[in-house]
Amino acid sequence: MFVPDRRSFTSAVVLALAVLGAAACSSTATVPRPIASPTQTPDDALAEYRGDLQADDKAYNAEDDARAGEAVRRHVEDVLSNDVIQEYELFIFINKAGEGPMAQHAYLYTKDGSGNLQHLDTWLVSTGREQQETSPKGARKFTTTPAGTFMFDLGHFSRLHKSNAWEADMPWAMFLKTRNGGPTTGIALHAALDKYVHNLGQRASAGCIRLLPSNAEKLFKLLKSKYAGSVRTLVPSGIGARLGGGRTSGTKALVIIEDADGEALLARYGSSPSASLGH
Repeated sequence: MFVPDRRSFTSAVVLALAVLGAAACSSTATVPRPIASPTQTPDDALAEYRGDLQADDKAYNAEDDARAGEAVRRHVEDVLSNDVIQEYELFIFINKAGEGPMAQHAYLYTKDGSGNLQHLDTWLVSTGREQQETSPKGARKFTTTPAGTFMFDLGHFSRLHKSNAWEADMPWAMFLKTRNGGPTTGIALHAALDKYVHNLGQRASAGCIRLLPSNAEKLFKLLKSKYAGSVRTLVPSGIGARLGGGRTSGTKALVIIEDADGEALLARYGSSPSASLGH
């Protein structure tokens, strides 16, 4: 059974590191960073942050997480056709919104014995900064994470990928296929480098989706084992998708990326955000 680290934050934990360098899906753009305690070393700060992410504390609200997970579950069932849900086994909804309830979160779902989606876990992520920037090689690029429904490109998984455009390492890289099922998009889910783990929960990448390293490693290994197999291809339409006529060897997992209004989703599906949700 898929059992990732059981953490969901309603806000990013304050942390800063003394030395900052190039990171996976990063650029020369300035990213706001909190001020570190002068008595705390970068290694200590990182260890403290990871501990906070992986342990229950006052920042985690189980009720808010359950309400948000239920709202997203119903939304995913609305945008994906029933045959797609029956064909695939793991569904990852990533909200790339820059602010508001559920922004910069990934919601994971499997299916119960009746084939209905059930909320498995919630993770903090960092998606693209959504702005025009210059790469280290001098190329002008828009650092966006594309919206849509995507299959994984199992042939382009890498334990340690090197980004050519941004000259940075991408550990546990899991690339997505283009929306028509063609070659890789160049967009991957991957582990945040240690010096950028503290950015989880805010837009911080050049387009990729950064994850807590332990979550990225676990997902990578499960996609290559438990969720590997032959599936029918997709015919994407907007955020949703329906099944096509062909089959492909890959993973039985889908990624749905959307710039979603968390408050609207909660209102639509019968809930309203509490003061702590998404802040």
